[in-house]
Amino acid sequence: MEPQDQKAPSERRIVLLGSQTYEARSTASLLLGREELKPGKGIAHSKCTFGQISGRSVDLVETPAWYRAYRPCDTTQVTKMEIMLSASHCPPGPHAFILVVQADMPFTEASRRSVEEHMDLLGERVWNHTLVLFSYTGCLKDKDIDQHIARGGKALQWLVEKCKHRFTDFKSDSHFTDDEAAELMKGIDEMLEGNRGSHFEMDSGLLGRLLSERKAIKVKVAERRQRRMDEQNKRNVSKGKPVNQLNIVLLGWVLSKKSIVRNAILNNSGVEEQTVKCLKERGRVGKTKITVVDTPGWWKFFPAKHTSDSVRAEIRRAVSLCSPHPHAFLLMIPTATAFTEEQRRNTEDNMRLLGDHVWEHTIVVFTDAQWLGQYTIEEHIESEGESLGWLVDKCNRRYFAFDNLTQDQEPEISDLIELISDTVAAPGQPSFDPNEAFPPPEEIPRPVDKETQTDQSEDVLLRDLLGVLRKNWQWDVQEWRAMMNRIRTRTVQPVLNANQSMRHIITFSTAKSSPVEELQPQDSLEEEFETEGLSLPQLMEYSLKTYFRTDKGAFELLAALDRTNELKPEWKQLFEREWSRREVRLTEDVKNTLMGFLSPGQDCGSEPGDAEYTASRQKVISWIKHQGEAVSPGDSAFCSSTESRGEAEVENDIVFMLDI
Repeated sequence: MEPQDQKAPSERRIVLLGSQTYEARSTASLLLGREELKPGKGIAHSKCTFGQISGRSVDLVETPAWYRAYRPCDTTQVTKMEIMLSASHCPPGPHAFILVVQADMPFTEASRRSVEEHMDLLGERVWNHTLVLFSYTGCLKDKDIDQHIARGGKALQWLVEKCKHRFTDFKSDSHFTDDEAAELMKGIDEMLEGNRGSHFEMDSGLLGRLLSERKAIKVKVAERRQRRMDEQNKRNVSKGKPVNQLNIVLLGWVLSKKSIVRNAILNNSGVEEQTVKCLKERGRVGKTKITVVDTPGWWKFFPAKHTSDSVRAEIRRAVSLCSPHPHAFLLMIPTATAFTEEQRRNTEDNMRLLGDHVWEHTIVVFTDAQWLGQYTIEEHIESEGESLGWLVDKCNRRYFAFDNLTQDQEPEISDLIELISDTVAAPGQPSFDPNEAFPPPEEIPRPVDKETQTDQSEDVLLRDLLGVLRKNWQWDVQEWRAMMNRIRTRTVQPVLNANQSMRHIITFSTAKSSPVEELQPQDSLEEEFETEGLSLPQLMEYSLKTYFRTDKGAFELLAALDRTNELKPEWKQLFEREWSRREVRLTEDVKNTLMGFLSPGQDCGSEPGDAEYTASRQKVISWIKHQGEAVSPGDSAFCSSTESRGEAEVENDIVFMLDI
């Protein structure tokens, strides 16, 4: 039996949980009635804040969020440990876990499974203390929250039933009304009464194991830092001649931020983009001439044997683009997601294309390291375990962490170039010889994964499906528009409230219907679409182009359309894991783009002049035009060139998208 609470009955201890898009910092600010409403970046550590909700004293714990639709196996160990320890931040234990679910985003089966498995990290008893908080329900317009749940599908209804129909909501993204606050506290009180006044308490054995793990990690971190420091000292003592020219090849899986690192090194403006063929660019960092070759990425989850022939060929071709040879290979590893044995094996197998000697010239580059917050990169490496430790050690403990790739990176880039130069100039460091390093492509067998072996016909089908996935990987304008309409108000409106001058630049029309209202049940699309005689790749193409019009995920829709059950469950799971990474990045891309339009350096207290108004408007129009041309070359409704379509016509499309 769980312990009775001994604190004053008016005080409440609350833990906030949810996926990455729930923006814990903003939700906490709303609940506590604070003004700092600007959405914050995700962080890897929990934070306890003291305040009041509806006149009641509360201890509010913000936890690191998992990524939407990610399974725990793809969530970092640091995040999972923080979630499991969240209850310890408000001793003796929380009265309530508030699970934040966005009403303006479809709650798919993949979302449901992700929530269930992450909540289960706290044990089955956590559901007895959980209340669902639906955010941004103002977007539902003529529907109330009960109607939203009724029409939300089996996944959402499962969640509400799992929490014994304990739920509440808030409509605005800029304030939490007194009535909404009172309703939330009433729900917590009723739940506490139903639990006979008991709070949630961590299993003492689990708490002890987690604390012991942390202690062991700290010991390993100290050892790793000492080894690296010793090696750095050796390099400083035996530095060779300065290097005035460097050839660098970028490697990694899809969405590892290779192109962003490329732009940072070369001081180019630009956004992350899909690299289909090797891209060679030149620049200068200080006095050092730099050549950077960006390569197509391999899949993060699909075994290396499914890396396409074209990607394999381009990775090898990168070497020939570096004359006389590459000096360094930078291997991108995102910090905010897990690196498991699965990724270690896939990385090793794909790197084999460049021969065994490639590791002598490879540096691991950790992207998004700012996400770690109070944790160091060494703590992340050791927390992830043997797989990531193996990779770093395989590169002779050469690694570098980018804290932020969206701000001024000049100091970090200088440090990275210095690390590469020191490695190249080190006494005894061999040059990468492409003739000796790897054999001809026909002599490199494709890796065989015994766990995922399939017959030849299945391999052909899976290869075709992966071709469809890669073809549709970059989001098109219709999908981008749908995502923008879902998140634009909750992302931008709080800043507009604080920055009145921006209202002259971007306004939001309420005349047009929101895509949230236009979402169709999965069955309606099935009825509209004639599937007879179509192959599984054709069905997949349709699903990827229409899923955002439904309340289902892309591969839930595909599974429903697949009458012959050719889509194997294990394939579906891998596709969903790859696609969920894309959805997360699409959401971030849209949100960052909207926030970027708000000119953060502008004086919020002054009204813009005509020149500022025109410049801000053109910034929006120019970006959207580029976005459409870059990601939707086949969309004649939007992406025709300005030469063939008048400027006014192009702008009309943009006005329709943004309601400027």
